[in-house]
Amino acid sequence: MNRLILFLIAWALCLLSLACDDRELRLQQEQALLEERLRERLDMGRRIRVEECERRLIDSAIYLVDSIRILEAKRALDTVARPHKPWKPEHPGPPEISLDTLEVKPLLPDSVRQ
Repeated sequence: MNRLILFLIAWALCLLSLACDDRELRLQQEQALLEERLRERLDMGRRIRVEECERRLIDSAIYLVDSIRILEAKRALDTVARPHKPWKPEHPGPPEISLDTLEVKPLLPDSVRQ
């Protein structure tokens, strides 16, 4: 029974201390908590943007390095043992035939009427 009475007295004191709490103090504590959470969110946003920027920078650097390495590998190929490829001649174009020298023939022999 004594424990129950002590528990009720302690509970009543807690409620009394909460009820007598200064409203301005509570508002200041809430404001401080909001500002702290806002700072955490802003820091998290900055960190995410920095990580994304670093990732894009690394991706572009990897692409450039790969391109340079491929070009260096192509230049370093040993072509001494292989014969050189001959140059292709220029395309001469279509043959020039005079239109006056062509003989006109019918496509089908019975299509020409006499």
